[in-house]
Amino acid sequence: FPTRRSSDLTQKGGDYMINVRKLKARIYEAGLTQAMMAKKIGMNESSLNKKVNDASGKNLSIEEVEKISNVLAIPPEERDLYFFV
Repeated sequence: FPTRRSSDLTQKGGDYMINVRKLKARIYEAGLTQAMMAKKIGMNESSLNKKVNDASGKNLSIEEVEKISNVLAIPPEERDLYFFV
């Protein structure tokens, strides 16, 4: 099993929420930038950037996770690999 480094994860209150490296790789593999992803899910680019990269507590909502998962074709059974880790 690949190990997760703390630098790969956004943390909120001790609970890891996003595997940043894996999510960014999936965005890149889909041929998108974060700006393009933000537009596709109806979010401001800086807001998405903060939610993905910042540990300030501005984590993604369930609805946002669903939108991102749909755009990136992440099946429900794989979402835990990217989110809520």
